[in-house]
Amino acid sequence: MYTLQVGSFVLNGEILLIFTFGLAGWAALRSYARKVHVEEDIVTAASTGFLIWLLIWKGSLLLFDPAAVIQYPQALLFFDGGEKGRWTAWLAATGYIVARAWKGKLAIRTAAEAATVYLLGGLTAFHLGMSWFELEAWPFHIAVSALTFCVMLSLLLAKRQVPWTGVMQRWLWLCIGLMGVGFINPDRESVLLSFDFVQLICAAAAALLYLRIASLERRDS
Repeated sequence: MYTLQVGSFVLNGEILLIFTFGLAGWAALRSYARKVHVEEDIVTAASTGFLIWLLIWKGSLLLFDPAAVIQYPQALLFFDGGEKGRWTAWLAATGYIVARAWKGKLAIRTAAEAATVYLLGGLTAFHLGMSWFELEAWPFHIAVSALTFCVMLSLLLAKRQVPWTGVMQRWLWLCIGLMGVGFINPDRESVLLSFDFVQLICAAAAALLYLRIASLERRDS
């Protein structure tokens, strides 16, 4: 657990990082929405989705270890559901966003574009904060933060909504960048051909994105 001491108070660093992620993502999305006139409803949906993620992540301890919570209710303040809790929270938040987009009749491109900006803004701030808590891995976290910031900036500098292929191109850049940055991660564990699991996932995603972009460009030409 990461901690940050302020005077006589010891703060939960993980909670601070999560809140920083949410706030930075919201700020990036709101700025983007105002500039390119994306529906304000998607900003509200993203904010609510983050709150759902946070509540389920913290409350998932009650689902996966109810005995501990019954015996020590304060555990909800200091612990969470771990990896299972994070996946459960992601599924719930994603389900909410999809349902909200469907109900509000938002275009898939708009929802994907908004999610991209939100995640990039959040990841930029999150990894910047992680460089403070994991000093031995600060070059890796700073590199990821710089990468996500540059990709996010390419969207924020757009004068209008980017086309569907433009959104996928940003994800392609991100995947390729993460593959390269992964080599300076001191905690990486090689799985295949010196690539770790995350790098392999990024490589597969990059290949699929490239094929899809090429297919759409051929169709439109």
